[in-house]
Amino acid sequence: MLKKIITTCLILILIVLFAATYFLGQRTERTFIRQLTVFNRQLGTLSRIELQNYSRQFFSARAQTLVVTNGDRLLTMSHQIRHFLWGVQIRTTIAPVEGKSLPATEPTLESLPLVTVIHPDGTIRSELAIPTLYHQSDNGILNLHELRLVVTGQAASSELETDLSIKGLTLKNNNKNGIILENIRSVIRQTPPSGLFSEMTVAKALLDRPGGATPAALEELSYRGSSMISGSRFSAAADLTFKGLHLEKEEFGTGALSVTLNGIDKNVVETFRQLLSLRTARGEISQADLADLYFQLLRSGFNLQLKTLQLSHEDGNLAGTGHWTLAGSELDMSPFAVINNSDLALKLQIAKNLFDKLANQTTPAADRGADPAANLLDRGLLTEDAGIYRFDFRFEEGQAYVNGRPYDRF
Repeated sequence: MLKKIITTCLILILIVLFAATYFLGQRTERTFIRQLTVFNRQLGTLSRIELQNYSRQFFSARAQTLVVTNGDRLLTMSHQIRHFLWGVQIRTTIAPVEGKSLPATEPTLESLPLVTVIHPDGTIRSELAIPTLYHQSDNGILNLHELRLVVTGQAASSELETDLSIKGLTLKNNNKNGIILENIRSVIRQTPPSGLFSEMTVAKALLDRPGGATPAALEELSYRGSSMISGSRFSAAADLTFKGLHLEKEEFGTGALSVTLNGIDKNVVETFRQLLSLRTARGEISQADLADLYFQLLRSGFNLQLKTLQLSHEDGNLAGTGHWTLAGSELDMSPFAVINNSDLALKLQIAKNLFDKLANQTTPAADRGADPAANLLDRGLLTEDAGIYRFDFRFEEGQAYVNGRPYDRF
């Protein structure tokens, strides 16, 4: 009797397991198709991912998708899917479409798998790890070390977080001029319905020239940005800081830049994004497209704020603030509408010692010796107070003012 009970229980358990696995297989297919819809919504109108086929078996499935940009078939993606009670694993690889090829790299792009795990609670995690990647062509060289990409999200929403880290990246053109980046970390969070937040740090970024010359380098670069759509309006903010700036002839200390953009119609942003995609796909933008963007911008208006501009040096500091407000208008569509409807302000101050040093470095040797700021001071374009040069510019109601006085020489 006990043996029969145990056998019956085992059979029931197996039936439940097989039924659950079959149900998860169906659920995985629905989740896969739903995520394609989410990705296509994020890609916009010029790019899309097309599902070519989905073949579901009992414990596994295979799918193939096609990446299309501006009507051009770029590459195919093959997805090997295994689904169990404890989750789903998807292994994705890429391949060129018929008649095309992928860039030649070491190792090949076709051999680099993206592994995605879908947990029972709907959490999705995709990971790509590349120890090294090298590519050389007539256009230049790409050399990458220790890339790790992790994308996490929820199957039931469009919320995503992308975490990218790269230990070293070198890009050089065919003239051997390039840029070298060390210890890159970038995190992008997308929160529904319309928020995007990003952070990036770079330990060192330097320009590289033949012979080992370094004309410019940044140390401990940090960026934070956000954008949001509220109703029909788009807003954004960006903050950039660094702890050191090296130029060929000068060493600067810390620097900061903070900018906000508010009040612009979201359709203007979408048009601008589409034009950038067209520029990438076609190599040019038509005058008609630019005119359409201009008229949309006039109707929308915006407010751009330069909240912080700061650069330190042993001879003093540079600092500034400003704003540009364009009042939206349905009436004035003339070429001068941007000027007529603008309110601008810019305030800059720089230490006299720093200004003189930088000015002398950019002045021909034959002209050095005179006070580099004398002409600007005489014309009223600069004022001096306690060893600080100041520049105060305003433009409102069609009139420009420099340091509080009307200025008409444009």
